Amino acid sequence: MDQMMELLKIGGLSMAVMFMSIILKQAGKDGYANMVSIGGITLILLIIASYILELFEVVETMFMF
Repeated sequence: MDQMMELLKIGGLSMAVMFMSIILKQAGKDGYANMVSIGGITLILLIIASYILELFEVVETMFMF
């Protein structure tokens, strides 16, 4: 259940970043749109980093003899 909430959080965050980027580009603020996109990608990668670390730990324990 916790993983589902994280997926929904990532999906919602990515949709919000996409909409804000589109609105800013249409308003002629391309620089701000790029900054919002970079910030959103960074935030999503920080959320995903914990799961990647957990995956590496599982793989490491799986190959330990």
